[in-house]
Amino acid sequence: MLLTQYQSKGFGTEILIALSAFCFNSLGYHKLLGPPVPGNTKSINMLLNAGYQKEAVLRDNWFIDGQYIDTPLYTLIETDFRKQFTSELFK
Repeated sequence: MLLTQYQSKGFGTEILIALSAFCFNSLGYHKLLGPPVPGNTKSINMLLNAGYQKEAVLRDNWFIDGQYIDTPLYTLIETDFRKQFTSELFK
């Protein structure tokens, strides 16, 4: 977790974009999945800003505080990522 003065500055999004590029370039992944904790709007916004799209809702996926909750699933496909971000990430 970042210190408060560094939060909401886009650092998480930058890290997620770099990590996504690494997964596609170095590990050969075609699709990445991001299941944020439901209601965590900052995590959801970070995924959206990094190019992820909401693809599904996994019903009764997590058991938290004595109840099952649905989990949104965000995904990023390599071809969509390459269209959105500059070629400098793909060296």
